[in-house]
Amino acid sequence: EWLGIDYHFGPSGPDDLFSSYSQKLRKDLYFNSIEILQKAGYLFACECTRSKIRNSSINNIYPGTCKNKKLPFFKENQTWRVCVPENTSIYFSTLTNKKREIDLAKDVGDFVIRRRDGLPAYQIASLMDDIEMSINLIVRGSDLISSTCSQLFLANCLKDPFPEVTNFVHHKLVKNESGKKLSKSSGDHSLKFLRNKFSSPTIIYQR
Repeated sequence: EWLGIDYHFGPSGPDDLFSSYSQKLRKDLYFNSIEILQKAGYLFACECTRSKIRNSSINNIYPGTCKNKKLPFFKENQTWRVCVPENTSIYFSTLTNKKREIDLAKDVGDFVIRRRDGLPAYQIASLMDDIEMSINLIVRGSDLISSTCSQLFLANCLKDPFPEVTNFVHHKLVKNESGKKLSKSSGDHSLKFLRNKFSSPTIIYQR
């Protein structure tokens, strides 16, 4: 509202968000999808910690340490990962109908679908949200191309037509004077900070 941006569909406010749109309302959908993938043989259990992966991987991509261990799934303090076969090429359509391609095994690897705390991971939650809400255009930063392809791979595993009906735009990242991506986690200004500092959003659009 402060920025003057209107929208056609979505929550009218915080109360409507929590009562009708919150991800808490779709947890069963996420878990059911994970169960389908697990029973179909697409997943494996992994006991590796992040530090172990960093120490055993040159490029921070999971090296497949637990892929063939056949660890039991329902054991505490472990993740569930999606088994990505070698030479898995994922294609997606841009808004201008151009085709983009990424080697998912090489650039992403066996990604997490169920977190160590037992909750659904970002990739499956994001995908099922988009499917549930019939999203057909997704705009993301260029640093999330790998997430787009991970979710398209999951949609193919679930035999959902999502990849055929959805277009993607991956925009360039907004960076600071030193060339680093602007991020709240790095201490950059949040929208709340800007609202408190400026009486009008004009300065935002001027930049």
